Amino acid sequence: MKNKDTAILLRLPIGSNETDPLEKEANCFAANLLVPKYLLDKYKDKDVADLAKLFNVSKDVIRFRLKSEYGR
Repeated sequence: MKNKDTAILLRLPIGSNETDPLEKEANCFAANLLVPKYLLDKYKDKDVADLAKLFNVSKDVIRFRLKSEYGR
């Protein structure tokens, strides 16, 4: 029996070619929450792997933040 009030959202890697606007918005919000710009500015010259460890997030999240903030 299916519950009409329950929905399961598909989790795609951040930065993928996601077309769902809700997923894009959720990913952007989460990335900004977990890796705030004021802290990223302080450490942006570090290696992606080091940043991922520093912020305790995936490398994909760091790449997404670097691309969205600095275009790299």
